Amino acid sequence: MNHDSHRMAGMKRIHSSIKWHGATIAIIGVALLLAGIRMAVPSARVNTARCLEAYAHDQNRSVEGLLRDTALHASLIEAATLCSQ
Repeated sequence: MNHDSHRMAGMKRIHSSIKWHGATIAIIGVALLLAGIRMAVPSARVNTARCLEAYAHDQNRSVEGLLRDTALHASLIEAATLCSQ
């Protein structure tokens, strides 16, 4: 009977160890996912800004100039929509 109780205690320790390893891996995974999301949002903003600058350059204007010219607002909105995709 003593042998069985030692065996059960060993199995409980292994089971507990597996739980802790699983929890650690899950926490690390969630942290990496959150870090990736946090880095992706600014990257998308930078890409959108570059896209709008390229559009303004194609129109031979600055982004500020496009914003001031009310005649170009519709095309600027279209460009912003395309750049954000």
